[in-house]
Amino acid sequence: AACPSPDAIIASVRGVLEEIEQVKREAERLQGNIEKNKASLGASTGVPEATTLPDLCRLLELLQQAKPRNLEEARTAVQLRQREASDKTRELISSAYGKLEARMLQLLYKGRQALDGEAPAEVSASKAPSKEGVAPPLVSPAMPLMTISSRVEAASSLQDHAFLQLLGLPESGASKAADSCFGRVEVYERFSEKTGAVEDEFEKLCRAAVTEARQRCGGRRLVAALKPLLVDLVKRRQRISSMLNTLRNCGLDKFEKNLLRKHLQPRDVLIALTFSSMPLGPSQARMMALVAKTDSPLPLMFGWALPQPGAGGGSGGSLGDSTVVGVAGGGASSAGAGGLQLCTQIHWGALRELFCSPSHPLVLSIGTRATLGKSYLLQSLYALQECHFRGGSSSPLRIHTMPSIDMIGDFAREEPLRGVTLADVHSYDPADELCEALSATLASSAEMVLLHISVKSDFSAPAGDDADSDDEQLQASDELLEILDLLAAAGSSAASSEPPQACPTFVLLLRDADPDESGPAEQSRILSCMDFVRQRLGGAEPGGSPESAAPVVLMWLVPPLTSLGQAELTNEVKTLRKSRAHPSSSSPQGLPTLEEALARAAKAGRKFSSMPVLQERYTSFAAHLKHERETAARHSTSKKTFSLPRAPSNSEYGSLAQRMFRELGTVVDDEGLLPKLFPVSHCHQQLTTLSQQRQQVFNRGRDYLEPEDRRRLESSAEGLDREIARLKRIRQQAPPHALFKTFGQLVLFGDSERIMEFGAYLNDWKQLRRAPLQEQKLQFRKELDKLLEEASGDAGDGAASGLGGAGGGGAAGAAASDATPDARRLAELRAELAELQRRLDEVDVSIDSFWLELMLWHEMERIGARPGLSEIDERLTFAACKTCYLSWVRNGNPVHFLHSAPLQFGAFEPLRWHPQLSGASLFGSDFIGDIMRELDRDLGIDVRRRPLLVISVIGVQSSGKSTLMNYLFGCSFATHVGRCTKGLYISLLETKKELIVILDTEGLLSVEARDDVFDKQVALMTMACSDLVIVNNRGELGRHVGDLFQVCLFALYHLKLARISPAIGFVLQCLSMVNQQQQYEWVATVKKSLEESVQELQQKERPQSFKLQDLVFLDSESIFVMPSAFNDDVHYGLQVSRPTNLYALKALQLREKVFQWIGRAKASQKQSRAAAAGSSESDAPAGSVSSFASLSQWYEHARTVWQTLSMCGTDLLQFKTMRHVLMAQQLQEFCDALVQKHINERMSAESEASIERLTKELRGAKAASDVHAIDNTFRGRLDSLRDSTMQEMQHEFDEFVKAHNTKFTDDQVKSDKRFSLMGPMRRKYASVDSLWRSAVHLALEQRSMDHLFEEISARVTDLLQEQGASVNVQNVERVFEEKWSQVMAEALQKQRPHLQRIVDEVIGHFNAALTNLKSQFRKAHIFHGVKALTIHEVGTDVEVCSSFVSSKKGVGDALVPSMIPGLAPSAKTQVDNLWIKLVDSMRLEVDQQGHMSDTAALKILNRMNSEMESGDQLRQLMHRLGSSFVHRIFIEIAKATMHYRFQIEQRNYQSRISEILGKKQQKLWEIQARVDSGKREVHCAKVWAKTFVDTLDAHFKSAVGRMAQEIVSHMANILTNPANACEMAIERSFTKRNWRHVVMYAIDPTQYLFMEFHKEWELFKHGLVDQYCLELKNNFGSCLRLAESRLRDLLSAEMSESVPDMTMNRLSQRLREACAELADESIASVLCSCLPSFPAEADYALENLQQFVQFAGVELQRYRANMRQTEISVERRMEVEIARQKANCWKCICGCTARCPGCGTKCNLESENHWPERPHECRRHLYPAFNGWQKQEGRKPFLLHCRAKAQWQIARTRPPIEPGGPERYWDNFKEMLEDEHPDWLDPMSRLPLPSMEPLHEYEEDCTSAPENIQKEIEENRRAWANCKDALLEHFTSMADDPDIDWLEKFKREGGALEPEDFVSIRDELFAVTPLESLDVLGDVVALDDTLDNQSMHIA
Repeated sequence: AACPSPDAIIASVRGVLEEIEQVKREAERLQGNIEKNKASLGASTGVPEATTLPDLCRLLELLQQAKPRNLEEARTAVQLRQREASDKTRELISSAYGKLEARMLQLLYKGRQALDGEAPAEVSASKAPSKEGVAPPLVSPAMPLMTISSRVEAASSLQDHAFLQLLGLPESGASKAADSCFGRVEVYERFSEKTGAVEDEFEKLCRAAVTEARQRCGGRRLVAALKPLLVDLVKRRQRISSMLNTLRNCGLDKFEKNLLRKHLQPRDVLIALTFSSMPLGPSQARMMALVAKTDSPLPLMFGWALPQPGAGGGSGGSLGDSTVVGVAGGGASSAGAGGLQLCTQIHWGALRELFCSPSHPLVLSIGTRATLGKSYLLQSLYALQECHFRGGSSSPLRIHTMPSIDMIGDFAREEPLRGVTLADVHSYDPADELCEALSATLASSAEMVLLHISVKSDFSAPAGDDADSDDEQLQASDELLEILDLLAAAGSSAASSEPPQACPTFVLLLRDADPDESGPAEQSRILSCMDFVRQRLGGAEPGGSPESAAPVVLMWLVPPLTSLGQAELTNEVKTLRKSRAHPSSSSPQGLPTLEEALARAAKAGRKFSSMPVLQERYTSFAAHLKHERETAARHSTSKKTFSLPRAPSNSEYGSLAQRMFRELGTVVDDEGLLPKLFPVSHCHQQLTTLSQQRQQVFNRGRDYLEPEDRRRLESSAEGLDREIARLKRIRQQAPPHALFKTFGQLVLFGDSERIMEFGAYLNDWKQLRRAPLQEQKLQFRKELDKLLEEASGDAGDGAASGLGGAGGGGAAGAAASDATPDARRLAELRAELAELQRRLDEVDVSIDSFWLELMLWHEMERIGARPGLSEIDERLTFAACKTCYLSWVRNGNPVHFLHSAPLQFGAFEPLRWHPQLSGASLFGSDFIGDIMRELDRDLGIDVRRRPLLVISVIGVQSSGKSTLMNYLFGCSFATHVGRCTKGLYISLLETKKELIVILDTEGLLSVEARDDVFDKQVALMTMACSDLVIVNNRGELGRHVGDLFQVCLFALYHLKLARISPAIGFVLQCLSMVNQQQQYEWVATVKKSLEESVQELQQKERPQSFKLQDLVFLDSESIFVMPSAFNDDVHYGLQVSRPTNLYALKALQLREKVFQWIGRAKASQKQSRAAAAGSSESDAPAGSVSSFASLSQWYEHARTVWQTLSMCGTDLLQFKTMRHVLMAQQLQEFCDALVQKHINERMSAESEASIERLTKELRGAKAASDVHAIDNTFRGRLDSLRDSTMQEMQHEFDEFVKAHNTKFTDDQVKSDKRFSLMGPMRRKYASVDSLWRSAVHLALEQRSMDHLFEEISARVTDLLQEQGASVNVQNVERVFEEKWSQVMAEALQKQRPHLQRIVDEVIGHFNAALTNLKSQFRKAHIFHGVKALTIHEVGTDVEVCSSFVSSKKGVGDALVPSMIPGLAPSAKTQVDNLWIKLVDSMRLEVDQQGHMSDTAALKILNRMNSEMESGDQLRQLMHRLGSSFVHRIFIEIAKATMHYRFQIEQRNYQSRISEILGKKQQKLWEIQARVDSGKREVHCAKVWAKTFVDTLDAHFKSAVGRMAQEIVSHMANILTNPANACEMAIERSFTKRNWRHVVMYAIDPTQYLFMEFHKEWELFKHGLVDQYCLELKNNFGSCLRLAESRLRDLLSAEMSESVPDMTMNRLSQRLREACAELADESIASVLCSCLPSFPAEADYALENLQQFVQFAGVELQRYRANMRQTEISVERRMEVEIARQKANCWKCICGCTARCPGCGTKCNLESENHWPERPHECRRHLYPAFNGWQKQEGRKPFLLHCRAKAQWQIARTRPPIEPGGPERYWDNFKEMLEDEHPDWLDPMSRLPLPSMEPLHEYEEDCTSAPENIQKEIEENRRAWANCKDALLEHFTSMADDPDIDWLEKFKREGGALEPEDFVSIRDELFAVTPLESLDVLGDVVALDDTLDNQSMHIA
């Protein structure tokens, strides 16, 4: 795109400023309305008037300045006042201010676009999207959260009433919000007082809590009273069964105690906790997800009390709501009136979150009620930790005998343990419709069915005499038959679905059959049982054909297990698992062992369907079974025919998942996934990277590079700007992806459950693509670790560089040197790992990615870059997004606030985040900031004054940080192998007293590490924003911890980031048997290394400037050892790994320790503050301020911290250890000494001496050439001095490093410091060069003045020549003023001060001083958080010249916000005093010559540092406002320095001007004395010379005319007349078969003729013109030169002969005689003929021949000086004459331009005005198709000759003349000619001329035509065959006719034109037109007159 003009940019910016003024006026109106309502609002709320409304006067004042920084201050002021205002006032102010802030933000973005010359984004009201762009609505059946049975029975026993009342009865209702207990952290202070084992302490805690709850609840809802304790138990992955003994002993009387001891089971407590104390919805789902982590059974169907309607809580649904509760069978029938009612229930919603996506294959365990020990056997086979047992004895509790189904998922660890999902059916009852339908549903989805059958209980021998026969027919029990028929129907349903699926594998576990007894009777009985089951499962009747049995049935005989001890049980289970299936089993793959059969199920590809799919299938089955029961009841039959409908879908995923996968399938390439799915996020990420690169270009491109490299680097900024503009355009235009629109619909509806499903489906899709890459990556990692381990040899310490065990391989890989045995393979592995990580990142999408994209769309809408959310869905608004995200966060999901790569904070637009690039500071909030403010209001932080605690965790990758936080506080951070956390996440929790913010960070020292400083950035971010930083380490503490914290403390101290001194706590995982003393020693070691670092940091400062505790609180007791979270063990012969109870208890103990660590840290800080307040000499520590008041305040602080780290932290965090810091410090000190010695001393002295010595030579220089020679001498010496000094400095540096090579080991640090020596050298060189340039300019100025006076004297002589006697003093003064103005303008231009040069120079010096200060790591100063100056921050020239350099007051008002809590009133006065001292110091350093240096800038900054550190109020301001306050003063003092230097240069400039003007009058008087009267000879010489030149010019003009006539004669021989020209056109095109020319002729014959004429003319003209021009120009100059030479010769001869009576004629005659002797006869002839002759009255006598010759020679010299103009005159005269002749020639050749109406050939006549005397005439005709004529049928070309009779007889039509008019029609061609073209007919006879009349010989089928006519027709055919494709592009309405028989005959192979040739043919034809030639003719004719006038003027 073309760059806009400066005027357009100025107009755009002016328009933005006008809109800003409108915003100001709106703010004024707002203030007026608020003032009017003050009294009324104050009275209504009862709040004093002074605190009711925040005063917006300050806001208006800052708006008038139009600076965003002040908007941020105003917003802060509004927030501070809002805390005291009423709700109504707060809402009013927030809404009004928010609109103003958003509008101002949009205007600033628009202004930035205007300044950059970008087209503003067109943001219009959102229109209804097209059907293609609208995402289809999410249509899914409204599935209820729970289903209850229609069979409701009364709780008849007293035990049921007492038991359920005690545990808790369920209440109706549902809620979309999670229970508050999930967001609460329980703190048990008594638990920390450890006196015994942790298990015993926990037992005491539980006993006390249960006793208190039991007394408080009074026999009702005990579990609800214990809900906080139980939920906390589960959040720590501790099983509920661990509290079972305590609960069983909580009865108040004997009845309760017996009831609980005998019948209370963990499952009862879980059901009461989940379904009786929590409403339906997310709370139950969250609870079940937590329980699943403990590997406990999850009740899906169970018997329990019916929910009590209206008994309590729940908003959003009740029993009557079908979307909440579904009733099987249509309605519940009450078994009794009133009382407690029981029924079976299915809670779908509780397991939706856990099974929202397909899980491991399902294994269904089912059997008859008579078969005991089913769950016991299931537990033994899979080594389950917990299982629900019903027992053999009958329970008095009805809920324990009702049918139930438990789900046991594999969720305890990230890696699968069993690989299957278990469904355990208890007390199967076919009479219960829920049990029957759900069992059928599970069976249809199962991969394997474990069928438990008892030979004795489920089969019976037939009665009678045949009982002892061998072929007895067994009879199965009714219950077994029901189960077998159900399983067979479920298998058939799955097999008949689309796509069909195989029936499950049936494992028959046969009980009560002795496997050791091998008698024939027993074997026959077993075989009969097997055959019966196989036939029944296959759908055959007993005794039927066995071939019909399709399913695979495997049978094992199970021995009795109930009476065995643990050892015997283990052995029996091992034997059973290793035994092979019974020989009667049917398996196509042979007889496997039971262990192999179970393993096959785990490896099967069929997954257990998601819960939505399962519920949909259940609904279908239940309806069908209900219909069958009703049918059987109507027919009064007891036999049920089992058949199930075809499953609705065998897909494992529901409709939402299928839609997602379909939309994801539109992205073919994974590498293009992110740009298509998240265009705004992707562009946002690239913009951030480019912005950082551009920042580096501006900050580092000037100081360390050569000028050429510097220019090249700065030019790269233009490329970055173009790329940024391109990305911004893409971001504004990219449409939202279909999947993103689907997510937008979920957000619009606020459906958190569906959003969670969305994330689960997305994770499944992602893992499918990431799994092979992860596996490959793991292999590379193992190979890399192996190579590194081999390379490390016996050193053994290589792994210590990695912060612990996990992730150490990657860290070691990053730290390993290249000196390994196989360095090439190491490099290849690292490159392959990097490529794999890139591919993994390409498909790394999550639900957080969609939230971020949504936030950025809102950000685009906020800044006005595009419509935003309405583009996703026209109904989607910010309010809906905010409401949904708030619900998402409240449900326990973490907030991803530091994300992407490179790391980005929040959801800010990149140019807002980088203010030095956008020209405006970061102001305004973002999406997450708004969420934080909403949470402040919801949690009541600002009202209840709840303290805010921030706890963060850091550690290496895969060390268990997220797991620790989940155990410790019940967070929901993602956990899996490898990198599970990217960036930083926060989770919000609360205790009874505090609000807690948990920060989970990305792992450190990982292979995926983003850069060298990433680990330090993350650690420093947590330290600056947390009350406690938990350092999680796997293994012992090592030196690496100290190294990391040394660098972080070093940066924390220098950047002044921390508002508090965070406590540091160490958690060592996977350690055991470590005594307390050893732990304390580890912490003491770390603390000692940190204290040593602190001492190193302040070596150059006064003693005890600060202590370690001022930065962090590190106590020797702040360490805790955690065991492994998972325990590997062998159960029943299986290797299992499951969560340990000890880890959960230790986490509870650690939680207490955490709050103790924070308490000790705050107590220490309080004590330090008290000590600091009592000591006047001690400074207030940086961390002595209280914690954060609100979430939004913490978020803003975190934003400031990260911005400081991203801008300035790299300079400090680039060092790996403190040793590198000290190394860099020592090298910097040595470099400073080198600079002082060689540059500031030696180079300064030598350069000043050279300047002084050569300046004297400059004063004695006589000419400008002498000055330039001296200048070159100095520059050579200066360059030599620079090179020698640089070599000596580098040599000394190398020698110093070489002498201390054991100390300085980091090559990068050494290289950087050696390279940094070039910066001071270049700045010194530029300073010396500037001084020398000033001296040279003064010398050149003096030479210019001398030359000026010499030139003016010569000009006086010229005036005498021009004016003669009329010359006077006024003319001389005018000439003097003219010349003086020219010379003075040049002098002023060189001497004028240039502000931009001063700005660049001062920026360079101040940035060098800032870099120097930042390198002084052992000296405390305030500049580590200050970034380098840029041109954008300094502002325009007007802003520089309006600095505070002369201000004494008001600086504090401008730099300090008006409202800061606790700010002393005199703080602004202190800023004014500071400014006065800084300006005085600056004026002292900047001398009167205005020079600046690095040393001067360093002294100014040191003075600023000392003054700000010594003032208490200034230190307080720094702490409140942060580094931005220091940076603002830094900018202002730099601007003041620029302004002051500019003032000095302006004063010097004015004094120099006054000195020069003083000489002006004196020289003018000297020149005026030389003026006298004019001389007669001056006039005579001018007349003679003028006459001579005019005669010579006329001679050459006639020569030009002769040349033009030659060209005309040549053209006349070629094109004699129009007829001849037309014949030539036909010949060159049709006859010569030039097909391109044929097309040209068909398009426009006249234009084609002109093209050929133009080519011939130009070809001949170029050769002739070049020859004539060279000859004429040479001859003209030679004549003038010879005339001047002969005049001088004549003067010498006349003076020797002393002829007194010389006249002008005689002078000419003498010159003719002299010229006649010339060797060149042509020039001699010209001179002799052109020398002037005058009449007698004008033949003046020459009294002073010498003066005449002098002036005549001067005149001729002036004519020769204008030789270039003369040459141009000759060339233009030639052009004029040639153009005139060309136009005349074309008029003669062109003739009449009319075209034949039939074929389009050109008229041959000479004139266009021959009608009506003579009609148009053509000698040659063509096919009418060449003129565009087409047949009526099919629009095919008309290919009959124009003179063919058939052509004249065909009717003609043409379009109407006017739109809507009738079509024109003629019966034949002659009628058309008579009607529209009578000028082609004879005017008398109205007949065609003989050359046009139709003849039979021209017919296509005429065989007797003459040869010439046949040739003419053949030429037409050949031309059409080869040109038709191109002509069809011209005649667009004409269609091709491929059926012509002669086409292929005449079409030339390879020579025929193609359609694409038409464009080039047309362009070539119209390259030059006759109209353009006529325009040129008009121009050249006017130019001819101008040239004549110009020659007169020159003369």
